[in-house]
Amino acid sequence: MSDPHEVYEAILGQLKSARSRKSLEALHTVCQEHHGAGAVDFRIATIAKLGASRGVPSPQTIRNKSGEHYRALIDAWQAVGKE
Repeated sequence: MSDPHEVYEAILGQLKSARSRKSLEALHTVCQEHHGAGAVDFRIATIAKLGASRGVPSPQTIRNKSGEHYRALIDAWQAVGKE
């Protein structure tokens, strides 16, 4: 099982664009808060909706091939949410 913070750091180190890094940071923050509130619903649509005003990419962007790193981070938070 991957720690979401480790997954976040690993992905962040691979991203070249400042925009992608900022989006990933927003996504990580929203997931962290969502988990902290006791939530277990980490579906792409849910996370995108929660973070829409904070720079989280749209559900379609996350589902696209180029959104693979966003999905990896959401999957890591989903795994923690099921514990």
